[in-house]
Amino acid sequence: MSNGHNAVTTAQSWDAPQSLLINARQMVAQFPGPAFIISDEGGLDSVNREAEQVTQILSDRDNEMAKSLLDMVSKTIQSQAPIKHNISITKADDPGAGAHVFELTLLPLNEEGTRQCLCLANEITLERNLTKALVASRELYRDLVTCSSDFAWETDSKGVFIYVSNRGAVGYSPAALNGRSALTLMQQTDAIGDLQAFPFSTSVRVEEIEVVLSGADGRDHRMLISAIPVMDQNGEWCGTRGVGHDITTLREREAELSQSRARDRLAAKVADAMLADLDPDEMLITAAKAIVSTLDAWFGWVIKTGELEADFVSNVAGYHARDRVSAAGRADLAVEIIDSLTANERQSVRPFVREFEGNRYLICATNFASETNGILCIARHLEEEPWHEHHFDLLRLVAGHVGIAIAQANQVEELKIRSRTDGMTGLLNRTAFIEEVGGCMRRNERSGRASAMLYFDLDDFKKINDTWGHSAGDQAIMVLSDHLLNKSRRGDVGVRFGGDEFGLWLDGCGGEGAEAKAKSIIKGVEAAVEQLAVPWTLTCSIGIAVADPFVEEDIEAFITRADTGLYRAKKLGKNAWCLGDPVDAEDACEPAGEDER
Repeated sequence: MSNGHNAVTTAQSWDAPQSLLINARQMVAQFPGPAFIISDEGGLDSVNREAEQVTQILSDRDNEMAKSLLDMVSKTIQSQAPIKHNISITKADDPGAGAHVFELTLLPLNEEGTRQCLCLANEITLERNLTKALVASRELYRDLVTCSSDFAWETDSKGVFIYVSNRGAVGYSPAALNGRSALTLMQQTDAIGDLQAFPFSTSVRVEEIEVVLSGADGRDHRMLISAIPVMDQNGEWCGTRGVGHDITTLREREAELSQSRARDRLAAKVADAMLADLDPDEMLITAAKAIVSTLDAWFGWVIKTGELEADFVSNVAGYHARDRVSAAGRADLAVEIIDSLTANERQSVRPFVREFEGNRYLICATNFASETNGILCIARHLEEEPWHEHHFDLLRLVAGHVGIAIAQANQVEELKIRSRTDGMTGLLNRTAFIEEVGGCMRRNERSGRASAMLYFDLDDFKKINDTWGHSAGDQAIMVLSDHLLNKSRRGDVGVRFGGDEFGLWLDGCGGEGAEAKAKSIIKGVEAAVEQLAVPWTLTCSIGIAVADPFVEEDIEAFITRADTGLYRAKKLGKNAWCLGDPVDAEDACEPAGEDER
């Protein structure tokens, strides 16, 4: 055998009598482990069979292990007190088996003429290896816990922390957590469900339960907790051990990603609304529906705003999510809400909350080309979940798209108006007039409602242009069109057929009313001479056609009858009105009398 090196040396005082009262040689023979008697010079007196592998170290007295043993023997004899001494032996024929460790107990023998010790040995190799393995395991566990970013902990049977890894948790140090009940950190404890699965004091194994802990910074931290129960020697539950992984950042990133996707979906819905609907009103209603649905609102509006304070709200398109119908019929409520806002709030591109009549409104202005052109307004009941920051972000994002949608709607509406109106006067053009009046005539035919039309032009209009130029002629046309726009009733429809020729549809008006209106126009045009910048007296001639509600008539034929009346008024001497039929009726025409001029 080859010798190892000394492991442990201990000495203790021994209050034994001067000589042993037992037969040492008999003990060597009966001792169950290695036993032998050795002198301070290394001489062996009695050696049992189990001691052979120990005593073979003395075959080489220069061996360090042999020297150490003999040194301990001398100290035992000199001190007359027992000494414990460890030796490590490696078998020469099996070096891979590792060292065998023996614990030696040296007892002094005070016999006449001898300097000897009784040596009793006990192999502790297995115990030593187990101890080393346990120490190594604990050191490994400690290092892993120390290096890990996770939160390792142990609680007692009451859920109080008795161990916390050195990183602590949710902003608390280990010292701040040890001795503290884990329940004081918990949020949403009702969401845990079964108390047996409560992660910090569970008596059953649980894995990755997501909990919300209140951090030292006052913020909520989300953590995944896995835990196992701890049992005492009697198999009774006495506490819990576990680890926790902080997933707050992960959940925040997931929330940001979800909100980003929601923003993209909402923007896409609004963009689709802009592309799918050419009708301005339908376009805004579709946009309102997309916003209400995506932001889980109860109802809301997309509101077009005008430039004048007196007519600030120009159009309201809404959607009522609960009833799945358009909320445009509640435009009065939208107008009331907008009227309650300050001028700055109406132009605020940052969303803000306003409580109004039992609802909580989220409001934001829309812009296009740096100009405010609308307002978004969505609502929830006060008892529902309030608006959060991500709702603010969503509404702010979509406001830009809706601003474009409103601008596009305005452009479509403007194009529609231009296609139906005379660019100079703002009156309907011939095509739009025929469409409008044709519908009115069909309705009146069903209802029996009276109606009439005036067809007129300026007398000697060519002389105005030839004498004073086209600017004077344009001025005269505007005088006549302004008279129609300002002096007509609600429901009347004015038209510029071209040049100085105009028409006026009088809905619900019979022949007498039409004649009275014709006289009024003739007088009004004559009185407008002060508005001209040239010395010219304006007069006009008017033809009248009265519709028979019980006789179906084509709109073109109806206009032709009125035009016939105008032709007859011209033949009468101008500045007069005439019925388009009957042609030979003496009372079908009437020149303007002196008292009417």
